[in-house]
Amino acid sequence: WNGDTRTAGWRVLGGSPPSTLAPVASGARGGFETAITTPGAAPYVAVQALDASGAVHGNSPTIPG
Repeated sequence: WNGDTRTAGWRVLGGSPPSTLAPVASGARGGFETAITTPGAAPYVAVQALDASGAVHGNSPTIPG
């Protein structure tokens, strides 16, 4: 999402199996790179980009955690 200006925050999803991920952490955008701490490791993870109203406008691929 290089150059993106719509993203106001991020939502981290985690769980198992990959088809049933649930929110585990979120955070406001912090510039070019944003660090978000999760409560622990998950078997699978993905990230959603959120606009200023909290609506999802992008999704990362699901990957092993």
